Amino acid sequence: MLKSGWNLVGSPITSKLPLDLTTVATRSEPAVDLTIWGWNQSQGTYSRPGVNDVLEEQHAFWLHTSKESTTHTFSGSSTKGLMTDLSLGWNLYSPVKEMPAPLGALSIWKWDTISKNYKPILAVDNLIPLTGYWIFMNQ
Repeated sequence: MLKSGWNLVGSPITSKLPLDLTTVATRSEPAVDLTIWGWNQSQGTYSRPGVNDVLEEQHAFWLHTSKESTTHTFSGSSTKGLMTDLSLGWNLYSPVKEMPAPLGALSIWKWDTISKNYKPILAVDNLIPLTGYWIFMNQ
């Protein structure tokens, strides 16, 4: 379920369709206003996806919606849970399946849609699919 406002989410699959509003919005909810921002790791900046960009597994993104919305179904392919190598520094990540924190992670944070604040993830906590995380890697 997406909450009204900003949501830090991710995808367990790489979609076959371009990531535009028709991919995210459904016919049953055509009035949902969506804004999507991703993290460009190499440039260290946020960017909006282009018309031909696809939803990539293990990549988290910010999604803003004007009202609560149900979870959407996508089709595509998956690595079946093999974790992508994370870069040094901050990574915006979402796991394919529930998993422990990655080795070498110095700090992990997730966005709480109710309090509208970041919450730290403890080393004993598992990362949950469809949730986006900021992960700082020092090795």
